[in-house]
Parts: sequence; C-alpha cells; structure tokens
Amino acid sequence: MRTLARLVLFGALACGSAVSQEASTPAGPPNIQVISRSWVHFVFKTKPPPTVPNSQTVERSDTHPLASIDPTPKVTGTNPPRQIYVYSAEILNAGPGDINALSWDYLFTDPMTHNELKRQTGFSVGKIHVNQKKKLLIRTPSSPPKVISAGSMNANGSPFDEHVSIQCILFADGSFWENPERKGISCEKLRIVQRGPVKSSNEIIG
Repeated sequence: MRTLARLVLFGALACGSAVSQEASTPAGPPNIQVISRSWVHFVFKTKPPPTVPNSQTVERSDTHPLASIDPTPKVTGTNPPRQIYVYSAEILNAGPGDINALSWDYLFTDPMTHNELKRQTGFSVGKIHVNQKKKLLIRTPSSPPKVISAGSMNANGSPFDEHVSIQCILFADGSFWENPERKGISCEKLRIVQRGPVKSSNEIIG
C-alpha cells in the first residue's frame, strides 16, 4: 500500500513526498511525451485563535456575592486542517509546432480490470515551444481513489495504476487536436481559449 509522507507545520504548508514517476511515453498525440508524473499531499494546519482576557463587568451588590470570572477562559474551538492534493506531469513538446494551450487528465485505473477509478482534469494556458519541457499542475482537494477492488495490486504494490492523458491541444497556428476517446467537457473549455485571449497559466484548481 502506498504511504504518503506528511509534515505538518503550524501556520504553514506541509508537503508529502512524490509517489510515482514514469519514463518518457506517448500521451495521446504523437508530439507530446510524458517525462514524469507524480502527486503529493499538502496539509495546512493553523494555530488556534489566541485567548482574550475576560473584560466582563459585574455590578456590585451588598446582598448577593460576586460571581467568579475566569480572566483567561479556555478556547475549545479549533480550525480543522485543510488538505490539498497536487497532481503534476512534466511533458515534452516534440514538435512539429508550438502549443498555446492544452487540457489533460491524471487517471487512476484498476490494475486488474483496467476500469477507470478516478480522473483529475487540468488545463495549461501558455506557449510551449518545440523541444521545450513544461510542468503541468492540478491543485484540488480531491484525493486519489479511496475505494478499490479487493485483491487489486500492480507490480509496484500499488492498488491502482496511474496515467497521464492529453485530451486536446490548441496549437500556435490556430489548429486544434482532440483526443477521439476523450471524456468530459475539457475540450469545450479549451475552445473558449481558442476564441479569445486568456491570461497565461499552467494549472487549474479542481
């Protein structure tokens, strides 16, 4: 079973270790190669709010004793930690033309049945020149699959296989490539980029 290294820092970001990588392999279109892929788990944990001295005023009475007041009441409420997963892939544009934007998926599949367990979708808006490498990121609170088939285990001892799939590409010359087996609305969103200028970015928050 995969283990995630977690480091929690008060008021700061904590990072788990990368859990998977793969050699350079095609990812849909022949001009895109996936050099590596990984995902990490981040935890934000904040300090509890500071205690505030009790400034309550109590009227004096000769017939009733004064009620005792705790000058530093305890704070019982705490803020739950925030968790974020970052899915990343480093790709190489092997040509023949520059890329302006693309959409991609980080996929989890069952090692035995090859059924899809979960996918995270991201977008990259920004020029990727021929023979240039670029790291793509997806930041989301959505975790990898938590429910898996009993007995499913790949050669690396993981309960699922991981893949990176390019769904559609907008090239610098205006042409558009679309994965014939794509799922979802990622390409429709990318066509919005094709119709007008969009601020450069290499990630999307899921």
